[in-house]
Amino acid sequence: MKFNLLKPPKGVDVETWRDIATLWFAMAYGLGPRSYSLIWSKLDELYEAKGLYDDPSAEAPTLDELYDIISKELRRDRRIPFDVLNIYQKTLDRLKFFTRDKFKKLFCAKDSIDVGELLKGKGVAIIEAGELADIHKPFLLGLLAIACFYYRKFNGASDIPELIVMEEAHQIAFDVTKSQIAGMLNITEGIFDRIASESAEYNQYLVMIAQYPSILGDGVRKNTGLLVTFKLVLGYRYREDLTMIVRMLARDSKMDHGEVLRFLARLPIGWSTVRKMRTFDLIETEPVLVKWGYLEIRPPKDNRISK
Repeated sequence: MKFNLLKPPKGVDVETWRDIATLWFAMAYGLGPRSYSLIWSKLDELYEAKGLYDDPSAEAPTLDELYDIISKELRRDRRIPFDVLNIYQKTLDRLKFFTRDKFKKLFCAKDSIDVGELLKGKGVAIIEAGELADIHKPFLLGLLAIACFYYRKFNGASDIPELIVMEEAHQIAFDVTKSQIAGMLNITEGIFDRIASESAEYNQYLVMIAQYPSILGDGVRKNTGLLVTFKLVLGYRYREDLTMIVRMLARDSKMDHGEVLRFLARLPIGWSTVRKMRTFDLIETEPVLVKWGYLEIRPPKDNRISK
């Protein structure tokens, strides 16, 4: 799948997508406000040069073109202060990933897929990151999920419920309030916190699968409609996750924490506790024990995939 990350999804306001793509790039790659301003200004120039503000269907710029325009400006101005040089170099170091080999082929292609094609009709679309390095997952997979939300926000709700399932969600929908970069960019609410609170309006729902749930954004946890907890591993390094889960499950976390933890640590494979978080009935908010059916799936062979 070829996906141009700078191409606004069909129907989405160009200026809105420019701001979102710039902000998420700076957040995901740990860049500060000056790098954000640099990327924003150059991306704005590219959008203007490509004519996207007048015609949103025009050819969109790519990340390698963004790298080129910043690199050329740096080479043109030799008398640049050291602190400014550092900002340029940090920004170029992150963008350089998208000027090489597979990244350029997949994420800087002119024949990019529109996210609306993934959401069109019935069916299941699986996007496997494979051996993608963890440093890239927040930006690439996160921006794809963000694109799905904004596509629905600008084009209307889906006729059928849409589920966006995010595995290793703690790497993408992390709590921005714990990030120093977020404070520098004056961000008080994460984009996924907003999606979690608004997506149901567009018949779109998030399914977060996380091994470290305490890292998830506060807004994501607050808007959880169904909490499913499988076997937990007891250990000092997981104390924040254990404390959070116990508080969300137990009536009195101070009195029940020991028993609840021991119970969750002994759950067999395929068993979990499930708690409904959104209901008008007080009894229905109590957690229940659920045994999930085992589904054995054999990987498809190459000849079947080719057909």
